[in-house]
Amino acid sequence: MSETASKSNPLIFKAFLGGMASLCAGTVTHPIELIKIRFQMQNTLQESNIKYRSFPQAFQLIVKEEGFMALYKGIIPQWFKESIYSTLRLGSYEPLRNYISNGAAPGQTSFAIKFIAGGFAGLLGSTFSAPADIVKVRMQAWEGAHTRSVFWHLNDIKNNWGVQGFLKGVQPTIVRAIVLNAVFLSTYDHIKHFLIGNQWLADGYMNHFVSSMTSGLAITLTTSPFDVVKTRIQNQRTGQTLQYSGMVDCAWKTFRSEGILAFYKGFTPQWLRCGPYTVVQLMVWEKLRNYYGIKGI
Repeated sequence: MSETASKSNPLIFKAFLGGMASLCAGTVTHPIELIKIRFQMQNTLQESNIKYRSFPQAFQLIVKEEGFMALYKGIIPQWFKESIYSTLRLGSYEPLRNYISNGAAPGQTSFAIKFIAGGFAGLLGSTFSAPADIVKVRMQAWEGAHTRSVFWHLNDIKNNWGVQGFLKGVQPTIVRAIVLNAVFLSTYDHIKHFLIGNQWLADGYMNHFVSSMTSGLAITLTTSPFDVVKTRIQNQRTGQTLQYSGMVDCAWKTFRSEGILAFYKGFTPQWLRCGPYTVVQLMVWEKLRNYYGIKGI
């Protein structure tokens, strides 16, 4: 991609830069997300003992039992997912926001419009990236020193579930993505321009850091229950009787067996991941846009 490309295909180039920024963020925070997945999967319906009790203990135990590189299980499907999911959601947010607001300036656009635009952007990105997300979650949840490859998981899903197996958990995946991006993009966008408009922080590193950290906390609080349900449905093992028939069934069984706090299992690693992820993603994205002479979101 060059400066010429950024001028001839500005929409595509903005999306490309968003995807690149997300690949960086996903790689940096992947070990934290893996630990989050392990917390969400343990003690499912009270059928197993609690293995992971804190973030530091989980980190040490995984490295001890599975090796340091186990923290990067699922990184390949993670890259593939980010290249589709984040490229589409970040690339489509601005056009959607501008269309719904009839071209109003970001600082003059209501939070509700940004929220709606973010939700539609999440719907678009998650619809096309769901299969990669399933493989990623399965690999991250796989315990043991012997790691199965991406191709093994692809064949396992196909042989046991058929093509529809790649859409397992697609409903909670899409619902989570809609909520996440509605909160994520609107919060970042609104806080950033609020700080600029009130002359508290200029459009620079500190503004981007504060806005992205606040956005990360907001999405952790709002999407954790959806994330738990999504992870459990996606990680149902092949060759076994299904524990959950769908999103509502999973949510009800989880609540009945484990209580309301079960929906916030893995909250600490999720926040530890979302905070740095949003900071790296959005700050790198803004920096790349600035480098190529593209106005910030």
